[in-house]
Amino acid sequence: MQFINDYKGDIIKGNIYKLHTSDDLISVYYQALETVIANPSTEGKVAMHIWNALLIKGTIEIDDIEQQIKLISMKSPVSVLTNKFMIFEKDRFKRLTGPILTLNKNLDAVIVNGVFYMLTMQAENLFNMERSYKLRCEAKVEEISALNILSNTEAFKAVATKGQNPRRFVSYNPCRLDAIKDSRNRKKYMKMFNIEMKGDKIVTEDEKCSERLVKFLCDKAMLDPIDEEPREVTAAKVWS
Repeated sequence: MQFINDYKGDIIKGNIYKLHTSDDLISVYYQALETVIANPSTEGKVAMHIWNALLIKGTIEIDDIEQQIKLISMKSPVSVLTNKFMIFEKDRFKRLTGPILTLNKNLDAVIVNGVFYMLTMQAENLFNMERSYKLRCEAKVEEISALNILSNTEAFKAVATKGQNPRRFVSYNPCRLDAIKDSRNRKKYMKMFNIEMKGDKIVTEDEKCSERLVKFLCDKAMLDPIDEEPREVTAAKVWS
């Protein structure tokens, strides 16, 4: 069974993720795509170019309203096959040597009604999302560092901008940063999530503390309702 969830940077097998095309993670790239679709290049030979994706545009009816839909595969539709043959009349075979147009049955993404549905994680490449969430990460890390609540800003930056942490900033929650601006709240919440403090400052020389702070700020840290111990979560959602 597949579930549709808001895109928060998590990668969970079997899930489909959605993101509005107005989201700042993809909005600039989406507008560029729309421009290209509106003014397609119709000159030149298809086989002479290198393609990295296929987009099919059409319309469907949703609740009796006609909506534009875009079906996207992140694989090239044109390929050159080796050691392949095609059967012709009288059981004769001919070796295929030229480019072949293949319409892939598997899709990586669908865009409909202003929503970008990611069927596979290859869909991230369509809008260069890795670059986008790294830029978001860098901006938020600078914002956090400027508050003078960390014992070592450079150590925190080194941890927060490497590995899986930039992806975690897709789900960055500014309310959590607001909550720890006050020193009393900061001490309370850091104690809850086993993040060490020295005076009023969060100890970020410790890589584990910096990592836990990132998880706390990006909705990846919750408390177990039974033992009240901190737990790492992948995709926290509003309780329903």
